Amino acid sequence: MKKILELLAVVVVTASLYVGCLSVDPYTVVLPDLVAVDAGDTTAVELPDEPPPVERPPLVPIPPLVVIVPDDPPPVEPPDDPKPPVVVPVDVVPNEVREKIGNKMTFYTGTTPPDISGQYVADNFTLVSSSLSYDDIGSTGWYDQYIAFIRGSNGKILYKAREGTDSEYSSEDVVIDVVGSNNNFTAYFVLTGTSRGIKVKQSTVISGTWTSDGIRGFQYAFIMLEKGPDPSGVLVPVNTYRVFKDGDGLASKYSWLSKKAQSPVLERQGLLEQSVNSQREPKK
Repeated sequence: MKKILELLAVVVVTASLYVGCLSVDPYTVVLPDLVAVDAGDTTAVELPDEPPPVERPPLVPIPPLVVIVPDDPPPVEPPDDPKPPVVVPVDVVPNEVREKIGNKMTFYTGTTPPDISGQYVADNFTLVSSSLSYDDIGSTGWYDQYIAFIRGSNGKILYKAREGTDSEYSSEDVVIDVVGSNNNFTAYFVLTGTSRGIKVKQSTVISGTWTSDGIRGFQYAFIMLEKGPDPSGVLVPVNTYRVFKDGDGLASKYSWLSKKAQSPVLERQGLLEQSVNSQREPKK
């Protein structure tokens, strides 16, 4: 009888469990609350609830990287020279004449020439270049050249000249241009004058280095631009050029304007005159 009662109790308990399981979601697992119990303490300790989940900010889309390549910069042009070289203009000395003269004449350039005001005498002239085939390069015996650079009240420089004697050569006052730098200079001008009683127009260039004693390295060149009637051919033809230098290299200071002209030296000749060799056969 006892065994029958124990069997009935097991059946009742099993049936109760079965009925409880039917009332629960089959996909839900119900776990009992866990209680941590210290082995040495009989007081039950409840664990804290889990912290709430941390909310993350939404993802921000990153725009695509754009690389901008600049255009090539424009080419840089060199600045203009504020003071370009000042040279003797071609209407005074044509390029073809300058090429023929070559290194026989120095042409200085620049915008800061020295003050060349004063009176000078260039003697013992020596011919260093000529367009005339019968001229003897290196010949001497030319008239001394008396020149003066006179600065006017307006700052302009006037040129006066005399060759040997007043009757041999004289020039009208003419305003000249001067270029150069430091003490080096080149003066150039076109003047009208008279030689052997014949009216002439010539282009003139004078170069050198100004010093307290005079013009060192004095050089003188002319180009015959025009001349009056010359039936005897006393003067050189039009377009002739000659280049001279001072014999001792120095055109000395000399106040000749206040003095009378010297007596002519007959064995000498003017710079514009035909050489005695002009009557000979031209050089080959």
